[in-house]
Amino acid sequence: MMSRILLLVVSLPMCAISAQGTRFRYNLVDDPTLPANVRREIDSLTAIDDSVHGCLPRSDTLWASNLAATIPRRWLDASLHTMCGFAGLPNAVRRRLRDDPGALLHYERAYWAPETSREARANAVALLSWSRDPRYLPLLVHAAQSEIPTLLPQGTYNAAYNAIVELSPYVATSIEARNLVERSARHPRSVHAREAGVTALVAANDFLSRHSLRLLPYGWVSQYHADRVRHVLSHPPCARGLIFVVHTGVEGQDYSRCELPPDYR
Repeated sequence: MMSRILLLVVSLPMCAISAQGTRFRYNLVDDPTLPANVRREIDSLTAIDDSVHGCLPRSDTLWASNLAATIPRRWLDASLHTMCGFAGLPNAVRRRLRDDPGALLHYERAYWAPETSREARANAVALLSWSRDPRYLPLLVHAAQSEIPTLLPQGTYNAAYNAIVELSPYVATSIEARNLVERSARHPRSVHAREAGVTALVAANDFLSRHSLRLLPYGWVSQYHADRVRHVLSHPPCARGLIFVVHTGVEGQDYSRCELPPDYR
């Protein structure tokens, strides 16, 4: 069991874009029942991972719990780099960035700034989506239409891909969001666009989304995404305002369920 836990902790940073992967890592690190020796191993592996990717030290986070403290610019900048954002952010930092109006303004400006790299723009989209503030829906729509969802040269997803996925909570209430997601899921040329759209439809999991998923032709998306489709269709649809979140245990247990669009990354 110990070796399995450590293997998961080592492998999870490699799939930092995966909401489920980061959720598991956060829960594991935050678990107060972990034995001291396991926590030390996790802390050691995390420090090594941060160092390899040039991330800021986790000892530099005292400001995160002090709401009167200004968020250091170095953390705002670091959070726009893939391996130092997402799974690379300590929980306290992640929550502070999610809730701080100044941080959200920073990401909004970064998205619109012409000098922002494609990687940072993609991360700004995801970071803004963490707030679940509906005033960022127009930005998500803009990003979703800005280019075809695809992979960037460094192997992470572009802003359009992230935006399509993050439109899932709005599919039931915004015709524009639903149309963009549906169009992406049916993209005739880009498998990445199709997979972004399918991912959003799986998360939306309402009656119309489920109907669209049932109509997908064989081989339309990767086996991983096809398995996600089968998985969600084995569960009931979500009520309006909820999204489908996949939870699996280390032994393959299925704890998936409909939830409020939470801080689930």
